[in-house]
Amino acid sequence: MKSEAGGFRAFDFSFSVRMPSSALARWLDHVLSALASGSDAEHRYELDAAGRLCLDGDPLVTGSTIRHGVEQLLWHINQRAVASLPANAVLHAAAVSRNGIGVILPAPMESGKTTLATALVLAGFGYLTDEAVSFDVDSLDVLPFPKPLSIDRGAWRLFPELEPRLDRAITGAVPDQWQVAPDDIRPGATAASCHPSILVFPRRDHERPTSLVPIGRGMAVRLLAQNCFRFRDEGRRLLPVLADVARHCECYVLDVDDVDTAVELVTKVTDAAVASVSR
Repeated sequence: MKSEAGGFRAFDFSFSVRMPSSALARWLDHVLSALASGSDAEHRYELDAAGRLCLDGDPLVTGSTIRHGVEQLLWHINQRAVASLPANAVLHAAAVSRNGIGVILPAPMESGKTTLATALVLAGFGYLTDEAVSFDVDSLDVLPFPKPLSIDRGAWRLFPELEPRLDRAITGAVPDQWQVAPDDIRPGATAASCHPSILVFPRRDHERPTSLVPIGRGMAVRLLAQNCFRFRDEGRRLLPVLADVARHCECYVLDVDDVDTAVELVTKVTDAAVASVSR
């Protein structure tokens, strides 16, 4: 029996999902709960038990396994969310906030940004996203995209309390990554839009001790460009936006060997920024 999950809104992409079972629909409603819109969806995914996935009747995945179909569904939602904001600069980045201070964590895949974002939210930061940071075209405020945090197997040992409790009927159907709703980290974890104040570029490095090193804004702009969606095609238009973001931020590179130490360092510079604003 199929069941509907949604509606949801990811940036400007509004959607619902018809799932092959009520158990999978309940799981999706839970992991996407921070994206729940409470309004009718403009688009509709359909996923069947063979892993075939369609959007508005158009095939996206021809089928293999239900797990593959669910993985592709979550991937496609992220892609459509980013594409829904064609005029914005969108970074491949995580983002958190503390007392209105926005901390942006731009980095390539496999750099540990979701792990760091998860640890920061556990330490009391608000959650904005672990995937894509978009800036309001007028104010430069960070727009929340509170998708579930996708925690890879290698980081599970760091967060044993976040292991999802799955209905036995769907254990073979959901992705191998943990999909953790923000409120499963702590209630009220999702943050509102805020102004970017700190840029931290995390790098996974097990050969050097964890350190947070200030960098110049010119270097920060270059690193932002490397982690900006559509920069190759629209760099001339997007570069001034990235320069403006860097101009308003303290900028750092973070070498991460130990996550707890990394959290302490980011918390220290964030609390200093909070204190500076409060004076």
